[in-house]
Amino acid sequence: MRITLAQVDSRLGDVDANVERAERVLVDAAQEGSDLVVFPELHLSGYSIGDVVDDPSIRQPDITLAKRELGWEPVVGYEDGLRRTIEWFRRHPELISS
Repeated sequence: MRITLAQVDSRLGDVDANVERAERVLVDAAQEGSDLVVFPELHLSGYSIGDVVDDPSIRQPDITLAKRELGWEPVVGYEDGLRRTIEWFRRHPELISS
């Protein structure tokens, strides 16, 4: 069995262009005798961790407005606040709609 690893770039959110690119790679690989072509995860959507402006894994919220208008700023870090929020909702499952 001949396997081709397709190390190709993709365009974020441009599924049509990514499908066209994948098609070209598949045709070339088949002509070269490949039995299986493996693409990067999420190749068709073009998504890559850290490439999306609003990716929560890299986002740093701007709290300037809250500080200015409400005099508010966080008193716990992101991870601790997230953990506390999850724990609170686990104690109050009736507030979660399914």
